[in-house]
Amino acid sequence: MSKLKEKDIIESIREVVKDELQPIKDNMRVLKDEMMTGFDDVSKRLDTVETELTSISNNLTRQNKKTDNLKIRADHIEKHLNLKSVSS
Repeated sequence: MSKLKEKDIIESIREVVKDELQPIKDNMRVLKDEMMTGFDDVSKRLDTVETELTSISNNLTRQNKKTDNLKIRADHIEKHLNLKSVSS
Protein backbone atom coordinates (compact mmCIF):
# COMPACT_ATOMS: atom_id res chain seq x y z
CA MET A 1 0.00 0.00 0.00
CA SER A 2 1.33 3.40 -0.85
CA LYS A 3 1.99 6.03 1.80
CA LEU A 4 -0.61 8.34 0.27
CA LYS A 5 -3.28 5.66 0.37
CA GLU A 6 -2.45 4.84 4.01
CA LYS A 7 -2.76 8.50 4.94
CA ASP A 8 -6.12 8.70 3.16
CA ILE A 9 -7.38 5.62 4.99
CA ILE A 10 -6.17 6.94 8.35
CA GLU A 11 -7.77 10.33 7.68
CA SER A 12 -10.99 8.64 6.60
CA ILE A 13 -11.05 6.57 9.81
CA ARG A 14 -10.42 9.71 11.87
CA GLU A 15 -13.35 11.47 10.21
CA VAL A 16 -15.67 8.51 10.81
CA VAL A 17 -14.62 8.25 14.45
CA LYS A 18 -14.99 12.01 14.89
CA ASP A 19 -18.48 11.92 13.35
CA GLU A 20 -19.46 8.98 15.57
CA LEU A 21 -18.09 10.61 18.73
CA GLN A 22 -19.65 14.04 18.22
CA PRO A 23 -23.19 13.05 19.32
CA ILE A 24 -21.72 11.37 22.40
CA LYS A 25 -19.74 14.53 23.22
CA ASP A 26 -22.87 16.63 22.73
CA ASN A 27 -24.87 14.37 25.04
CA MET A 28 -22.13 14.54 27.65
CA ARG A 29 -22.17 18.34 27.48
CA VAL A 30 -25.96 18.38 27.93
CA LEU A 31 -25.72 16.00 30.90
CA LYS A 32 -22.96 18.09 32.45
CA ASP A 33 -25.05 21.25 32.08
CA GLU A 34 -28.09 19.53 33.61
CA MET A 35 -25.99 18.28 36.52
CA MET A 36 -24.52 21.72 37.16
CA THR A 37 -27.98 23.28 37.07
CA GLY A 38 -29.17 20.60 39.49
CA PHE A 39 -26.25 21.29 41.81
CA ASP A 40 -27.02 25.02 41.69
CA ASP A 41 -30.66 24.32 42.62
CA VAL A 42 -29.64 22.08 45.50
CA SER A 43 -27.11 24.66 46.67
CA LYS A 44 -29.78 27.39 46.66
CA ARG A 45 -32.16 25.16 48.61
CA LEU A 46 -29.46 24.35 51.15
CA ASP A 47 -28.72 28.07 51.56
CA THR A 48 -32.43 28.68 52.19
CA VAL A 49 -32.57 25.88 54.76
CA GLU A 50 -29.43 27.18 56.46
CA THR A 51 -30.93 30.68 56.66
CA GLU A 52 -34.17 29.31 58.11
CA LEU A 53 -32.29 27.20 60.67
CA THR A 54 -30.19 30.20 61.70
CA SER A 55 -33.35 32.24 62.17
CA ILE A 56 -34.97 29.47 64.24
CA SER A 57 -31.82 29.11 66.33
CA ASN A 58 -31.71 32.87 66.98
CA ASN A 59 -35.39 32.88 67.97
CA LEU A 60 -34.83 29.96 70.35
CA THR A 61 -31.86 31.73 71.91
CA ARG A 62 -34.00 34.84 72.47
CA GLN A 63 -36.79 32.72 73.95
CA ASN A 64 -34.33 30.97 76.26
CA LYS A 65 -33.04 34.33 77.50
CA LYS A 66 -36.61 35.52 78.11
CA THR A 67 -37.40 32.28 79.96
CA ASP A 68 -34.27 32.66 82.09
CA ASN A 69 -35.22 36.26 82.93
CA LEU A 70 -38.75 35.17 83.87
CA LYS A 71 -37.34 32.43 86.13
CA ILE A 72 -35.07 34.98 87.85
CA ARG A 73 -38.02 37.34 88.37
CA ALA A 74 -40.17 34.50 89.69
CA ASP A 75 -37.41 33.54 92.15
CA HIS A 76 -37.17 37.17 93.35
CA ILE A 77 -40.93 37.41 93.78
CA GLU A 78 -41.03 34.08 95.62
CA LYS A 79 -38.22 35.20 97.95
CA HIS A 80 -39.99 38.52 98.53
CA LEU A 81 -43.27 36.76 99.34
CA ASN A 82 -41.49 34.31 101.67
CA LEU A 83 -39.82 37.20 103.49
CA LYS A 84 -43.15 38.98 103.91
CA SER A 85 -44.86 35.87 105.27
CA VAL A 86 -41.98 35.19 107.70
CA SER A 87 -41.94 38.77 108.98
CA SER A 88 -45.72 38.87 109.47
